[in-house]
This record gives sequence, structure tokens and C-alpha cells, in this order.
Amino acid sequence: MIDAVQRSKVKSLNGLFELIDKSGRGFISRDDFSDIFQSLNLRIDQQELDKFMDNFWKDKDAGIDYQGFLRIFGRYQVRMNKEQNAQTGPKIATDETIRKKKSIYD
Repeated sequence: MIDAVQRSKVKSLNGLFELIDKSGRGFISRDDFSDIFQSLNLRIDQQELDKFMDNFWKDKDAGIDYQGFLRIFGRYQVRMNKEQNAQTGPKIATDETIRKKKSIYD
């Protein structure tokens, strides 16, 4: 999934969240998450995908907001950053980025 996300030019988890949440509702449904695999041309066994989603979507009708998304995919962001830094060198967060992230956690 990380490789496919990088090919799509998404640079952050925020970008990935926005890519998955196409309608801009502020949360990701199980259907949204399933759809991203098709959008990124990823082949995944439906049973494996369902098993993964069952771990995070305790209520099958509820969505995952951005904070929940960050808890789930934070480790992938670390991997994306490492791979990106290996290719382009480390990037320094701007003050605006830091303020936005702080407002999300507050």
C-alpha cells in the first residue's frame, strides 16, 4: 500500500486521508477504505481486507475520523518519511504545518 500511495504523489497521512475521504465528510467508512485499494490498483484478498478493517471498525456502520486514522496509520507515516528522506533528504516542517497538526490534536 505504501508503494501505491507514493506512486499517487500523496506525501503525507493527511493527503492519504483526503484521498480516501473523497466526499470530504471528515471520516472514512469501510466502503471508502475498500475503494482506495481499487483506486490505487492494489490487489488484496477480500478476506484479508475484511479482517484488517474488523480490527479497527468495531462498529461496521461508523467511520474513522482523522485522529483515529492517525492512530492506525501513524507507523506507515514513519516508513513513508524514511523512504522519502532516503530519496530526497530530510524535510523540515513549516510553522503552518506544525500549527495545523497541533490544532488537530487539541
